[in-house]
Amino acid sequence: MYIFNAMQSYIMLISSDEKTASAFEWTVGTLNKASWDNFGIIFGVAIVGSCLLFMLARYLNALNSGDNYARTLGINVEHIRIIILIIISIIAAGIVSFTGIIGFVGLVGPHMARILLGSDNKYLIPGSMLTGATLMVVADMLAKAFTATPVHIGIVTAMFGGPLFLYLIMRQKKDSW
Repeated sequence: MYIFNAMQSYIMLISSDEKTASAFEWTVGTLNKASWDNFGIIFGVAIVGSCLLFMLARYLNALNSGDNYARTLGINVEHIRIIILIIISIIAAGIVSFTGIIGFVGLVGPHMARILLGSDNKYLIPGSMLTGATLMVVADMLAKAFTATPVHIGIVTAMFGGPLFLYLIMRQKKDSW
């Protein structure tokens, strides 16, 4: 991380002010550059990837019970993991390439959905999508409503998502404390 952060900082130092501002905007995440021209690509990647993950929900449920259990069901654990990681990586890259890095939505949304819906991935995958979308809408409204100058959505999600994620972890691990 430090190596790539150093390279990013160096590139930003030698770049023009306009390119530096654009790079900074991408690192904090923003919906300001979203347009209907990009919607088709983002929507297509998200829907196709989500449908593929939904089709793999029973494998994910088996993996939640442990590798040995999944193997007894005849699942090639390593193969399924690689497929799932590729699908998730394509979804994340497809969206992040247009919006930048918007932190904590992918962490807090699924945890909140799991609390509300349980751990069955048949319900958890669409529930996580709806929870994440709701968090994005609320964060975008907060970013635009309470400040004179627009705040990037990634800053809002980090300000609220960090403490909320910490709370969820502490709440979940209460028994182990």
